[in-house]
Amino acid sequence: MPQSVDRALDLLDAVAEAPGPVTAKALARRLDCGLSTVYALLGALTDRGHLARTPAGYTLGYRLPSLHRAFQRQLRIDERVHEVLLRLRRVSGADVFFSTYRTGRSRWWTA
Repeated sequence: MPQSVDRALDLLDAVAEAPGPVTAKALARRLDCGLSTVYALLGALTDRGHLARTPAGYTLGYRLPSLHRAFQRQLRIDERVHEVLLRLRRVSGADVFFSTYRTGRSRWWTA
């Protein structure tokens, strides 16, 4: 994978894992790369809506919920199965998993 793509994904993961907004300097330290590189990546991810800039730092952006909806749509999980998973999670208080094996590929869902 090209290094810039790898770093952009690492940056997105770092923002997602942070408990709140995170500054560019903190991200540069965490990723062990130059501040100018981080600012360039932050700019691209912010322009595309994957991240948002706030006065306190960077957070996940408005684009991610639509990516998640697309992910769920592409999985094509039956709505009845999804409802059962959610019900089991509420009743058990624990994560619930469902997996299938189709055409040589494993797919899994969690609730």
